[in-house]
Amino acid sequence: MPEAFKLHLQLGKSNVQQRIHELNEQAKQGLAKMPHVTLYTPTGNALSSGLTCFDVKGMKAASVVENMHKKGIIMSSTPYRVSYARFAPSLLNNEQEIELALAEIHAMA
Repeated sequence: MPEAFKLHLQLGKSNVQQRIHELNEQAKQGLAKMPHVTLYTPTGNALSSGLTCFDVKGMKAASVVENMHKKGIIMSSTPYRVSYARFAPSLLNNEQEIELALAEIHAMA
């Protein structure tokens, strides 16, 4: 944890925030274009940040997550009674990884 905080401070809080918003916006925009996906997280940065929640038509959240894990893509599901698939692009990700995740979700159609 100390190293993570050190990196965060070195990069600057606003830069970290901007990067997380950029990657999550890329994910949300990509998901919003897929007719078999329902995006629950609002697009834009005013009402969302680092978590993107969605459903894939005809699939339970746990199945979406399991399929993504099989492809080496880390996602989780929300811990609520009605569960959604979710992922959290972060500083450890890049644009190509987001596109790979989106391609795998697209293939679930």
